[in-house]
Amino acid sequence: MLNSLITQTCDLNRIIVVDDASTDLSPKIISDFCNKYKSVSSVRLEKKQKRDIGQKIVNVFYAGLEQTDIKQYDLISKFDADLVFDKDYIERVQSFFLNDNDLGLVGGICTVLNTNGDWVDEAVTNHDHVRGALKTYRVKSFLDIGGLQRMMGWDSLDEHALRMKRWKVKCDPNLMVRHYRKTNDAIGWQESAKKNGMSFSIQRFNFFQAALASTKRGLKNKPFILSGVLTYLYFIFNYFKYDDQKVSHELGDFIRAYQMNSLKRKLGFKPKSTYE
Repeated sequence: MLNSLITQTCDLNRIIVVDDASTDLSPKIISDFCNKYKSVSSVRLEKKQKRDIGQKIVNVFYAGLEQTDIKQYDLISKFDADLVFDKDYIERVQSFFLNDNDLGLVGGICTVLNTNGDWVDEAVTNHDHVRGALKTYRVKSFLDIGGLQRMMGWDSLDEHALRMKRWKVKCDPNLMVRHYRKTNDAIGWQESAKKNGMSFSIQRFNFFQAALASTKRGLKNKPFILSGVLTYLYFIFNYFKYDDQKVSHELGDFIRAYQMNSLKRKLGFKPKSTYE
């Protein structure tokens, strides 16, 4: 991942690597890059954070973000360590921002190796969503939404918050990034169902929208059907709990309207209001 960033066709002002108390050879690799390249620096978390499927990821990101003043930059990215980028990835992302001042977030898609040895779209989300593993924000838009929310579903909430503030979100399927660890490999299908069910609740989905989203998961993720049923059960379990830990009612209203308008467009209907 670091090699692919260092060799980009455009220079990166700064690369901050966050080491979440790793016990493998990561510290040595990071140290070698820091010694060789002035643009690379690092911060190490001595106590490994618990895998709380959501908040931990944002906390680790902010551990790196706190090492600099982002107001001196135009763009800021959050990348996972299991990715490898084509050499012109950043240049192409940058060109989208340069050509459209209303763009707040840009990213490509994650690809994984199939049984034939080909890199193919991991296809775990629609192409109107930039995966949490590879987000690049315009700093102005990032500050406009108050940064990332430290909760489950943060990587969808940021996009809805941006759209509500009238920023555009772009996922380009031609920007293909190699992903070396399939999504949810580390947590298993049951924990993944819990994660998604809780996320639907936090985003204030209604029962119909949660049922549709859970059905989609059940048709695309193994074990088929069962994964969707468990997702919906977790949604119901959390629906009436912890109102103070959910998004604001304003953002929840926006999310439901956006989801319904997306569904109407897929069915060939023109919604009364449009959220880009």
